[in-house]
Order: sequence, then C-alpha cells, then structure tokens
Amino acid sequence: MTNAGWYPDPAGTPDTYRYWDGQAWSHQTSTDPYSGGQPSAPQPPPFAPQAPTQLPPSYGAVPGAPQQYPSTPQWSPMPGSPGGPGGQGGSGAGKVIAIVAGAVVVLVLLAVIAFVAVKAIGGGKGNDTAGSSPTTGGTPGSPVAPQPSKPLGTITPSTTQCDGASPSLGPNGVGTTISGGGITSPSLTNRGYSASPRTAKAFGFAEQATAVAEDVTGNWVSPLMVGAVPKADGFSSVESAARATMVCTANDRHLYKGAYSLKQISASATKVDGHSAFSLIEDIRVHEAGLTVPGDRVQIVVVDTGNPKSYGIWLMAVPIGNGSLEALQRTTSQQLHVK
Repeated sequence: MTNAGWYPDPAGTPDTYRYWDGQAWSHQTSTDPYSGGQPSAPQPPPFAPQAPTQLPPSYGAVPGAPQQYPSTPQWSPMPGSPGGPGGQGGSGAGKVIAIVAGAVVVLVLLAVIAFVAVKAIGGGKGNDTAGSSPTTGGTPGSPVAPQPSKPLGTITPSTTQCDGASPSLGPNGVGTTISGGGITSPSLTNRGYSASPRTAKAFGFAEQATAVAEDVTGNWVSPLMVGAVPKADGFSSVESAARATMVCTANDRHLYKGAYSLKQISASATKVDGHSAFSLIEDIRVHEAGLTVPGDRVQIVVVDTGNPKSYGIWLMAVPIGNGSLEALQRTTSQQLHVK
C-alpha cells in the first residue's frame, strides 16, 4: 500500500496536488504541498475510486501506480462541496468546461436559426426563374415548371378580346372540309380527326366556330378550328387579331392548365385566295402531372374575308416534337379557302 502524502491531482488539474491518506483520496488540494503538512483531520472523500472494469483508466488509482489519467475527471463531487463546481477550494476546470459547453450550445442555436432563415427566404425550392425547371406537377424526378408571375406573351389582350365572342357554332356536319367565319379548311377526317363541338366552344374569342380534334396520347388532343373574331372586340388588323388570340389561347387555363412558356417560331403576312392574311406559329410549353408531351405548336391564320364585322380565323395545335403532325399542320394551313 502506498504511503500517505501529497500527490499530483489524479483529476489532471495542472499544478495541483491532492492528499492521499494511505487508503483513499482526500477532498483537500494544494498548489504547494511542501509548505503544508498532513491535513488536520481526514475528510470523507466526495468521490470514490472507479472500479477497474468501468471506463478505464479510472480516477482513484493508487499513488505510484502507472498513471493513465483521462483528459477529464471521472468523479463528481457533491454540489457545493469543496473542490466541486462552485466550491470554495475547487479549481477553474469546472468553470472552463461550463463555458465551453455554453459556447457550443450557442453555436448550435445560431446554426439552427440560420438554417430556418435560409429556408424561409428561399421557400425551400432554390432560385427558380422563368425558363428554369418548372414548379408544378410532374412525375417524381421530372423537372418542375415555373409558373409565370404575369400572363404569357408580349401583349395583353383585353377580356373582351379573349372571351367576348358569342358562343355560336358553325355547321354540325363534318365532311371532307369544315367551315366557319368565311373560311373553309380540310377536316382531316381521313387522318383520324372527328367533329368536336366541345372544342369549338373552348375558344372564347371565336364565333361561328366549327372544330375537329384527334386524341393524340389519351390525355392530349390536337384541335383544328375555324371561325370568326368580331372586329368590335378590338381586333384592328389581321396581325393584331392573330397575336392577341395566340396570347388568349396560351393563357386560357381551361386549354393549358400548366402553361409556362410562349415562344414565337414564325410570323408572316400571307394571302388566302387573294385575301390579306397573317400567319403566326408559336410554341406553348406546359407541365402537368402525368403529361407525356412538352406542349403544343399552335398556328393561327387570320384572314380578311371582306366581312365588315369580323375576320376569319383558322387555328390548329399539334404536340411539340411530333414531326408528322407538324408537317400536317403546315400543309393544311396552305389549303385554306375563303368561301
């Protein structure tokens, strides 16, 4: 058994010695063991040596044995006792540990606050801009389409221009041609198109409308419509009528619920049976859940048929990237007639 005396503090406190009474460690410490003697009376230790089987090496090793002290004490003095945190004879180690722990807590809280603030500002979605990945719908892993903050297009048609026409329909019968608004067009029934009064009613700017449509993918149709747009609704020329009705179509959420882009492909003045006309082709890109097409290539031809109250209008929409239907759209637009 090791003799009683002052030995380096097994808790690892720098420049500190703790008294060993021959059987157990005393609670008394000293920074100058040579100036003092044996403590006046043994004091019950506020801590007990660790059993060798628990978290080795344990505090309470016998003086003179190989010292493998842990970096922090393995003992816990009673609250308020000498040598413990807040005690009269304790060192600054407890205070340092408390300060470090407090600093860690503060840093963690600041990190959490910063994270919440960033999520709140960014909405958890990153920096979406027009033309970037879409923001609505879509299948898992598909891009997310941005919803426009303002209507698509470079002009803003009036409500009357988009929805002011009387919902009148043209002839119900569909043969090899369809007619409306003074224009006759191939009906494309030989290519799978069929009469579609519902489609004719969908275009709120057209009167005397007749339409056919083909089911392209099961949830997407290709419509073809002829009709008239009233000049009194604010259509001052064949070009202004074509551009306004294109924007009306792109922004009609009944026709294109997930439309997020409108891009001009071509625009030109033309003739139909010698009558002044204007042809406009634009891509309307959409993004909806379960949709397998990127949108429609829409062509509108507005013709001055000689009617003082209206212009004739022809519209056909085909899926973007469908080469055969895009070719059919081009050839059909060249077969229009003024009746």
